Amino acid sequence: MKKLTFLTVALTTLGAAASYAQDVRYTTGENGTTYRETRQVTRHLVADVVHQDVPRTVYREQASVQLQDINRVYAVPVTEYRRESYWRGRWNPFVQPYLAERIVPYTRWETRAETVKLPVTTRQLVAETQIDKVPVVTHRYVDGEVVSRVPVAGGASNLVAAPSAGGVSSGTVVGGVARLDNDPPRQGTNSSWRSSTLR
Repeated sequence: MKKLTFLTVALTTLGAAASYAQDVRYTTGENGTTYRETRQVTRHLVADVVHQDVPRTVYREQASVQLQDINRVYAVPVTEYRRESYWRGRWNPFVQPYLAERIVPYTRWETRAETVKLPVTTRQLVAETQIDKVPVVTHRYVDGEVVSRVPVAGGASNLVAAPSAGGVSSGTVVGGVARLDNDPPRQGTNSSWRSSTLR
């Protein structure tokens, strides 16, 4: 295990060192300036996002209606008509009473049983498969080249512009660093102690 870890660290170090390889060249531009051109290959990490189809099982509630046979008992009225005899004009003293017939209804309740279709709702879970888009991030290394140019010598930038006729005389140097006689001294001429008494 230790050997494997050491090998992994060594390969990582070598890969990192190779990713920063430099190539130095010297080129001359159009104005005669010499440039040091450095080409550096760098390696950077790039993350790619890829959407993958992942199946997922979900449960959906489904209702179904079924007809079931149910026995029920109920009471119904039953009417019968019977003939009855009665005395017509019995209470009238001016007529002769006589015997007559009439139909009289008689109602009774009877219990009956029947089978009916009753709708019954049942609910159940149904499994369904759905496809989800899941983002998956992958990393990869991409090599890039960085070019830098630095002027090192020569060129028109070092030339001194010619003075104009109405300006500075031809013997005067414009620009650059020159020694001036009136420079302040870098050290004091007298380092002895002097009092601060005003005179």
